[in-house]
Amino acid sequence: MTAVTVDSLSKRYRKGQFGYRTLREDLYDLTGRLVRLAARERGGENYIWALKDVSFEVKKGGRLGIIGPNGAGKTTLLRLLAGITKPTEGRILVNGRMGVLIELQAGLHPELTGRENIFLNGAILGMSRAEIRRKFDAIVDFAELGPFIETPVKRYSSGMLVRLGFSVAVHIDPEVLVVDEVLAVGDLAFQSKCHTRMAELQSSGCALVFVSHNMFAVQHVCQQVIWLQDGRIALHGSPGEVCTAYSNHMLSSQVVRAGSEQDRGFVKANRLGSGEVRFSKVETLDDEGNQVEQIRIGEPLRIRAEFETRTRVPAPRFLVYLKDVQKNILIAASDSQLSGLPEVLQSGGVVDCRFESVPLRPGAYGLHLEIKRWGGQAYDVFIDTMPRFVVKGSSPDPERAFVQGQADLVWVKATMKVDLNAE
Repeated sequence: MTAVTVDSLSKRYRKGQFGYRTLREDLYDLTGRLVRLAARERGGENYIWALKDVSFEVKKGGRLGIIGPNGAGKTTLLRLLAGITKPTEGRILVNGRMGVLIELQAGLHPELTGRENIFLNGAILGMSRAEIRRKFDAIVDFAELGPFIETPVKRYSSGMLVRLGFSVAVHIDPEVLVVDEVLAVGDLAFQSKCHTRMAELQSSGCALVFVSHNMFAVQHVCQQVIWLQDGRIALHGSPGEVCTAYSNHMLSSQVVRAGSEQDRGFVKANRLGSGEVRFSKVETLDDEGNQVEQIRIGEPLRIRAEFETRTRVPAPRFLVYLKDVQKNILIAASDSQLSGLPEVLQSGGVVDCRFESVPLRPGAYGLHLEIKRWGGQAYDVFIDTMPRFVVKGSSPDPERAFVQGQADLVWVKATMKVDLNAE
């Protein structure tokens, strides 16, 4: 059974007036002929298509991921699915009650209490008053807001507002769940509770549409993935295929800014550390020095990372980790067996780490690199936020291939060398 059908969906906005429509535009949209005549008359220069000819289906219990850069049309698609705005062309068919986990605070009135907002927001999401009364205690318990439920929500913290909005949304028992990256906020304990609740809904047959920039989460959760680019579907397929293609696209085109400088050769990554030394380029290579995005089980893998110094730094140490889609660090290597490292680092250079055999099962993986002071602070921590390489193969030797998702850190055989630039 199909839970969601999206057929030739398009959304047009007037430049400078996003979200607003004139009566004239509504009249034009009554007939395709008038729309075409109006576009021909205006030349189309005052309008922009946020989405164009997007079609897909999600089966009952299916899990679809939506990825793409900022401005690709992801938010517009979510708003259309949620009924917040109407399509210019095409149609959306939803079989069953829809739960929408985007802009969780949008249905909350600041002057009303938590109790009053539960009834208001529940009604907006389609619950009857009797249903809200029946589920009221469960909603409050899940949100952990018992002592504050009679307090106006204008006095709530942002975390309390998110908890209230999420709790109402997931207690409507949806048959289709639309999720944005709202779960990136809030503390870790509540995030874990949210993910558990989402898993319960999915196990009961709830269909999921999940929009995220986090490729690890998308590959872990979804069965199919759509890559949106400039309002159109660039690719629709399996999570590994689409996320790898998107990652390759980002590798070739994306430049990540760090302060006033540009770091070359990065997929999107988080950066931590004090900053005296920074990785300036990171690559995954084969033994011939060719850049690779996929390897087979048990093959060698080289991690080559260029770094630059901004000042003299004492006692540098280099560490290389491989992590899975759940961000668990699985495999590690360090420079502990290297000799001849300088006591003070005064110039940039290259660290080259070769794993003789990567004992990982098929799946997508990323990097976590560190330059730190022996026994002290980290100068730079580089953490991929989307997969950098994919492991392929079948029937791995269970003695040599670790289960993807295993959280135990394993130190494997690796060789590492550090070459410093001439000072």
